[in-house]
Amino acid sequence: RSMWQLLKKVRHFMETASPFPGGKHGQAKV
Repeated sequence: RSMWQLLKKVRHFMETASPFPGGKHGQAKV
């Protein structure tokens, strides 16, 4: 497995685990 696939998985997990709607850090300050 390539490293890019792992990074994409981690990023997707972080977005899903994010308590903010959309999982974007930019919306966390709203």
